[in-house]
Amino acid sequence: MTKAKTLSSLVVSVSALMAAQGALAQSATAPTAQELTRALNARSPQATSVPAPAVQANPASTQDPAARSAPMSRPAPAVTAVRPASPAQTQTPAQAQVTAPVAQVRDASPAPRIVPLSNAAIAALPFRIDLKGAQIVERPAGPSAKVYSVRRGETPLLMIYAGPQSDYPIYGGDQAEVAGRTSIVVTEGVRRRAVEHLFRREDAQPADIHVWVMAMDGADGDLAEQIAQTVDPR
Repeated sequence: MTKAKTLSSLVVSVSALMAAQGALAQSATAPTAQELTRALNARSPQATSVPAPAVQANPASTQDPAARSAPMSRPAPAVTAVRPASPAQTQTPAQAQVTAPVAQVRDASPAPRIVPLSNAAIAALPFRIDLKGAQIVERPAGPSAKVYSVRRGETPLLMIYAGPQSDYPIYGGDQAEVAGRTSIVVTEGVRRRAVEHLFRREDAQPADIHVWVMAMDGADGDLAEQIAQTVDPR
């Protein structure tokens, strides 16, 4: 009985001794928390890649690829020119429309006053004419020709060209030659009217005397035709 207790105590002691030795061996190989902390702090830091924060793009630059690479520049401040620009450069289209009529009125010279020819001037014309109460005025023409307008008041009745070569004929119609003149005759209903006459002479000056009617209707038309038929070279 005593021997059995002794053996049992010996077994327990041996087991306890072996467990203690295992614990000591495990404690010798496993690092403690302090040792882990010291080891981590002693290691050199490793490089890590952190994604860069997203940069909000300019809406205008996203539409144009060239604008994304080009630096943004502010507009240069306006510089006032020392020498004033011409009015054509400084006026806007709206200002030009407003000022143009004013400039035209300011720059327009008064229209030349039309003065009827005197009796002496009419007698010196290269042709004879019966005005029948109308007036005749000289119109601007070339240096080698004269143009005259026969009118009653403000109504032109007929025109007369005296010069080297006329633009005959003006009207379209039947052509007739009577008493040294070539005439254009038009038909209006049952009436025939002589509306244009040409005197063409090779041995006289002016070479052409050309008469054409301007008024075509009513009493003015009748008077114009009658006066035109009285024209005859001197």
